[in-house]
Amino acid sequence: MASSSSSAMELEHKKSRMAITLESEAIDRISNLPEPLLCHILSFLTSKEAAATSTLSTKWRPLWTSVPVIDLHEEVCFQVRERVLKRIPKSGIRFSTIVNGVFDQRTTHSLKKLLLSSVLKSCNSNHVMAWVSFAIAGNVEEIELTFSMDEGIELPITHFTCKENIELPITLFTCKTLVVLKLHGCIDIKNVPSSVHLPLLKIADINDVHFPYVQYGCPHFITTFLSGCPLLEQLSANLSPSGSVKISNPLLKKLCIFSGYNVHGVTKLEIDTPSLLFLDIRATSILDYSVENVGNLVEARLLVYEKNGPVDFVLNLIKAIREIRIMSLSYGHKGAFDKTCNLDLPEFCNLVRLELSHYYCYKSELLVKFLQKCPKLEVLIIKRDSFASEEMPWNEPTCVPNCLSSHLTMFKFKKYRGYLEDLALTTYIFKSAKLLKIATIQIDNFSEKSNIQKQISVVPRTSTICELVFEQMS
Repeated sequence: MASSSSSAMELEHKKSRMAITLESEAIDRISNLPEPLLCHILSFLTSKEAAATSTLSTKWRPLWTSVPVIDLHEEVCFQVRERVLKRIPKSGIRFSTIVNGVFDQRTTHSLKKLLLSSVLKSCNSNHVMAWVSFAIAGNVEEIELTFSMDEGIELPITHFTCKENIELPITLFTCKTLVVLKLHGCIDIKNVPSSVHLPLLKIADINDVHFPYVQYGCPHFITTFLSGCPLLEQLSANLSPSGSVKISNPLLKKLCIFSGYNVHGVTKLEIDTPSLLFLDIRATSILDYSVENVGNLVEARLLVYEKNGPVDFVLNLIKAIREIRIMSLSYGHKGAFDKTCNLDLPEFCNLVRLELSHYYCYKSELLVKFLQKCPKLEVLIIKRDSFASEEMPWNEPTCVPNCLSSHLTMFKFKKYRGYLEDLALTTYIFKSAKLLKIATIQIDNFSEKSNIQKQISVVPRTSTICELVFEQMS
């Protein structure tokens, strides 16, 4: 018996040693990979995570300094300051100091990505210009800069107070290797050459930045920018200050335009994009539209606001995109939808998915009028506006659009609150949609969840295959 027990113990020890050996060999196999390959693997990590690998072994210690990515975010970078900048004391350190330290310790000039996020007070233009210039000289392919005014981030430092927004070097707009450019927040677009030249740029996201003032008769920055980006496929930009903007690009596939509540907003937006597939316009101050060559457009999201201004420009925009398959439509003022529907609405012969703001769904005659222009509609989404709290009367329609009775298979009510008009509208859809497969109710008020479920569950459904789903807002 003793011999048998001893043999079993020896076998277990042998298995344990083999497991340790295999594990060590596995670690060795990774560590023995060529350094360029290891650096490529580390490039998928943030700078914080890449620097943390320096504790694995003496071989790994310098690797992070050769990774072709600098990815630093102010709210997390202080957690690794001891690994990155051992010479700098824990107190009195600034974000710009950490970034400078990372650049100083680099063992290669090549840099594919520069991703920085900080509050405005932690940096200044001179530092940022130096970092971006370094990246451009290193044949950078992606630059993403975010400088916010948020001072809610708790940092163990005394921020450097910056009186002006961040400026960028003029060479940024003539970088021959740049593929992705994302600029957000407190950035001044001042240093722009007369001729922009970004021959490889495919994605541009320029939002909440400060554009130079547009003099009368001069092109908007975005117009000048596009003229130097022949391969651009995605553009997201805000359009301030005033002026006429022309967006013309043969390869552009995705366009997102934002225009705020500035009374001196964009006077006219011209779009000429034959390859466009996705259009998102959230505009409160655009006074006129000219849309051409959008025959390939698949999806559009529109949020427009004109309380007392012209409505025909909205209709012109809608008519230009009438061939789309997916549309989300919201008006900042409910009266604007009334005016639009009273004009000559086009027929959306290809539309299969529609999302509408709830404001224009409770005038049943307008909802029916709109749905009658969507003969193939399969998915209908009603979204209650967050700012709308009052109840509105609902009049039962005297007819049912053909799309409801013959095509609709999915219905969703977002931010359902259980008001009488919410219930009446949902009841009308349940009664009219004979082919409905899924009806989803997204409940806005968690405390009313039980009551709403009971309220909806007893509503008769004409479709015998309809599944009722309840969701809680996140």
